[in-house]
Amino acid sequence: MVYIITVVFIEPLTLRSLDAMSSLLKPLTRKLAFIFGSAPYYSFGKRKLLYRKLYKRYGLSLSVLMVVTIITSQWLYQQNVVMLNSLLTCLELLEVTTTTPPFYSNVSTVFLVFSIVQVMVLLGYLLCCVALRTFLFFIHILILHYASLTTAFFMYDVINLLRKQYADINNSLSDIRSYTVIKSGTVKELQRIHAAYTEVGTAAEVFNKVFGWPLLLMFAEATEMVLTSLDILIERGTVQTLNSTVSIQIISLIYISFSFIKLCGPTMIIFSCDAVLREANKVLRNCRLLQETAPLLTREMEELKRIENLVQNRRPKFTAANFFQINRSTLISIIGTTTTYMIVVLQFNFL
Repeated sequence: MVYIITVVFIEPLTLRSLDAMSSLLKPLTRKLAFIFGSAPYYSFGKRKLLYRKLYKRYGLSLSVLMVVTIITSQWLYQQNVVMLNSLLTCLELLEVTTTTPPFYSNVSTVFLVFSIVQVMVLLGYLLCCVALRTFLFFIHILILHYASLTTAFFMYDVINLLRKQYADINNSLSDIRSYTVIKSGTVKELQRIHAAYTEVGTAAEVFNKVFGWPLLLMFAEATEMVLTSLDILIERGTVQTLNSTVSIQIISLIYISFSFIKLCGPTMIIFSCDAVLREANKVLRNCRLLQETAPLLTREMEELKRIENLVQNRRPKFTAANFFQINRSTLISIIGTTTTYMIVVLQFNFL
C-alpha cells in the first residue's frame, strides 16, 4: 500500500515542481518529523530544543501507540492468514490446483511471456540508469513495478481457476442433457454440481475480501500513470520530448512505456472477471435447457431445481473493495475517466 501511495501521489511530481515547493516543504518536513516522533522540536532561530518535557511525554505516548499497533497488526495478520487459508481450501476442493512436480508445469504461459518482456525492459532500463547515475533510485522503482505486475498475474490465475470450475459445471450439465436415458448416478452428479457451485461461490467471495483494496489501488494507479504519460506528451509535445536532452528522453519514454505495461494487469483482470461472469450465466441457461429437453425423473428434477435456485440467488460478482463491480464495462469507465481528465488538461494548457 505504501508503494501504491508513493506511485500515485509522489512519482508524478516533476523536478521543477519539487524545486518550487522546496521552500514550503522544509518547515513542513520539520513539523512532520516532530509529529511522528523522529526528531525533537528544534528552533533554528534560537538554536535550542523546545518543549522538552512535552516531547518526552509525547514520545512515550507514541511508543505505547506503536506497541498497540504491532499487537493489532499481528492479530489482523492472523485473520488474513485464516482468510487466505479458506481461499486455498476452496481451490483444493474444486480440484483445480496441483502441488505435484514439476513446478514449471504450474506456471501460467501468459505470465511467463509477460515476465520475459518485463525482464527485457528492465535490462534496457538498467543500462539507462547506469548511464544516468541514478541506479539505486530507478532500480527500486522497477522492482516495485515488477512486484505489482506479479500480484496482478496472481489475481489473474486465481480468477482463471474459478472460470475453469464454472466451465466444468457447464460441461457436466451438457453431458447430462445429452443422455437419452437417465442413468442411476444422475442424482449424485447433480448433488456434486450443487456442492461445486457452492464452493466456487465461496471462493469468489473470499477473493473479494482478500484482493478488494489491492484491486482498487491497482486501477487507480494505472489510471494515474496513463494520465501522467499523456500529460507529458501534451504539455511538452512529442517532438519537443524527442528533441530534448538524453536524460529527459529516457525518463519520459521509459515512464510512458511502463504506464502502458501497467495497463496489462488491470485489463487482464477485467476480461478474466467478465469471462467468469459469462460462464456463471451459462449455468442458469443450461439448467433451464436441461429441464426442457432431458427426460428427468422427479428426484432429478428436484435436484435441478435446487441448483437453479442456488444460481439465481448466488451469482458471482467481483468488486474493488465494494466501490464498483469489475466487468467489461469497467474498461469503458476507465477510458471515459481518462478522456474526461484529458479534456480538462487540454483546456488548461491552451488557456
